[in-house]
Amino acid sequence: MVEQSKVIVDKCVLIGASLNHDCLCMPEKIVDPHYLTSKRLLDYLKLNAIKKEGMILKITSDTTKVKLGNIMERNLYKLNKIHNLDSKTILDEHTFAMVKSTSVLSEYINSLEVLDIKDGKIYQIRKEVSEFHRSVPIILKKNNPKTEIKRRISKARGIFRKFERRWTKEDFENDFRILKKLFKKFRGHPLDKEDTEILAYATYLKRETHKEYNIWIASTDHHFSNVIIDGGLSSIIPNKIEQRFQVKCDWPEKVLGELLRNNQVIDTNDTKNI
Repeated sequence: MVEQSKVIVDKCVLIGASLNHDCLCMPEKIVDPHYLTSKRLLDYLKLNAIKKEGMILKITSDTTKVKLGNIMERNLYKLNKIHNLDSKTILDEHTFAMVKSTSVLSEYINSLEVLDIKDGKIYQIRKEVSEFHRSVPIILKKNNPKTEIKRRISKARGIFRKFERRWTKEDFENDFRILKKLFKKFRGHPLDKEDTEILAYATYLKRETHKEYNIWIASTDHHFSNVIIDGGLSSIIPNKIEQRFQVKCDWPEKVLGELLRNNQVIDTNDTKNI
């Protein structure tokens, strides 16, 4: 059986693919760090819009332009602290940048199916999502590498114990970095309404309307996707989401790779049937 997929695109991916501006009055360029990977996924979804693989939430469609404008404004403010240009020049720069960027953004949004689910079941799923994310700090504490380090050291004997302590800490160095990053993310930037809605809608699709599909969330946000640091804890959040909600979360390039692989299988099967 050929696997089929639906992808809900997070706001950060839409902004990433739209934020690429060469300043007119300054030598710098304003570009999202995930511009290329986000653009490739959205270009694919736009080119293949007839397949209806890509989706966004109505709340994402309504708020992304404002978020993009705020990001552009902050970047221009930072650059102007270096160049000290007059306010009219900066305003003109902002206007030009937003016309260009929102045009790109609108094309991407218009190529995606907009989700606005009214079914009462979505309310219960929202509660599940909120409960899950409140439990994430507890999950992270349970997976603290210190526990495994203590266990391995306790098994060492005599002179080997001090070497085991050093070797074990080296083994888990990256996991400590990942844990610190995730604690900072989930404590300092708790899940907002839109993040909750994205996972709730994705779960609804999987449980109610698209049971036979792989449901993906394409995101560069650690609330969903893995941490790009080698280590056993790098995928703990997307793994836990998949276990609990049967929804897959990953970075845009990974999701694109999955879509291309699935469509290649479909094309091969169609050729065999000719």
